[in-house]
Amino acid sequence: MRIPNIEEIAFNKLPESLKVWEEAIRAKIRLGYLAINDKGVAPAGSTKMTGHPDVPVDLVAEFPPSSNFNRSWHDCEVPIAQVNLGELPDGALSRGCPHTGMLWVFLDLSNEAWKARCLYDLREPSELTFIPAELPGQVMRFQPAQTLPWATKTLFPEFYWDETERDAFNDFVAKASSHGDGYTCIFGGWNLPIQGDFEESAKTFIAAFPNLEFGDCGVVYLHFINDEFVAYPTCA
Repeated sequence: MRIPNIEEIAFNKLPESLKVWEEAIRAKIRLGYLAINDKGVAPAGSTKMTGHPDVPVDLVAEFPPSSNFNRSWHDCEVPIAQVNLGELPDGALSRGCPHTGMLWVFLDLSNEAWKARCLYDLREPSELTFIPAELPGQVMRFQPAQTLPWATKTLFPEFYWDETERDAFNDFVAKASSHGDGYTCIFGGWNLPIQGDFEESAKTFIAAFPNLEFGDCGVVYLHFINDEFVAYPTCA
């Protein structure tokens, strides 16, 4: 069934030398969901990437001081995302991770050892009492979007060993994965191109928070590994 308003990959921009492999490439498409800031104030306990987090009264000690919320991650630990797992679209979480509860992601680049941290609470937002957020942030909507993987010898043996075609494909994927500047996170789908072992990373990938202002194209990746949410910052 076709999903309305899906953001489709522009295969008319596929390099001519790769069009013979278009069917094999299309077979690798995975659907992801772009989290986009929308009009309206985010209710307490909802997914948001702006404003201040909703802090449960019994978890205050697990959060950085509220004075950090308006500061930069270059200076101290700050929250970058609040996720209500229960309100994500069906299929956005497909790696065996919990589909309910609250998740917060924090980033700290104040020293050479870049750090990101996750805080997960399995309770539903309705079970939590939140301290009112000084800046509640914007409500979010989720836009389905097609994604493609990076070329590896396992995923694309048809052309992986041809360096010219492999590079042309990876350049095509990088452009197809940009999705413009209007989104703050992508849940599900293929992970964005990264340094290191792409296929191993893809097995546990949950979400990516791209276009962050650090390094060269700063990204924070969210994974679910050994029954825990794990986040780490890197450069795409």
